[in-house]
This record gives sequence, C-alpha cells and structure tokens, in this order.
Amino acid sequence: MILKLIGPLLLLSIVTIAEWSEIRTANLTGKTVFFLVLAVSGSIWFYVSTAVHPVRPAVFLEALFKRLDPFT
Repeated sequence: MILKLIGPLLLLSIVTIAEWSEIRTANLTGKTVFFLVLAVSGSIWFYVSTAVHPVRPAVFLEALFKRLDPFT
C-alpha cells in the first residue's frame, strides 16, 4: 500500500518544486487552487491504482454528461 503512494507523492513533489517560484509569489487564492488541484488529482490517481474494480473518472464523467445530451 505504501509503495503505491510513492509514485503520486513523488510526482506531486516534483511539480511543487518546479512551480515553487510561482507558488511563492501567488496570492492566497492561487495557492489554494494549486494545492486543491494537486490533492484532487493525487487522490484520483491513488484511488484508481489501488481499487480492485475502480470507476474510471472518464466513465463517470461520460455517464454524468450522457443524461444532459438532448440527441440521445
């Protein structure tokens, strides 16, 4: 379980380090949005990689938007 966390955490750390100069100078809203997007994407990645039969995000979005399509 811990080994499956290493990939997302490593990638999120690399992205944070690469963008650190922009994060440091951003306002509070920008920092909050940046870290929320990282947290959500890391959580989705962890869920998809550890669940036995995961609901893929693309399948979930397709089912969600299919109800809104007036041509089907």
